Amino acid sequence: MNEKRIDRQRQGAPRIPLNVLKAIQEIVDYCFNEEFIDYSSRAKEDRNGHVFRDLLIVRRYLTRIGVVDE
Repeated sequence: MNEKRIDRQRQGAPRIPLNVLKAIQEIVDYCFNEEFIDYSSRAKEDRNGHVFRDLLIVRRYLTRIGVVDE
């Protein structure tokens, strides 16, 4: 059985240049700590839709593809 991974790049989608990926990483790093503080200060019911969750997704992706030094 050959299942496709959900996070696999869509066929025909343009590849993101490394300099753009590194710029995205810089943006994530710049925002991460302040957004984490804001996220953690909120009640759990007020955390839905917070940008911190998106920052986590992007950071994990960039780490997985090797843009970020662990």
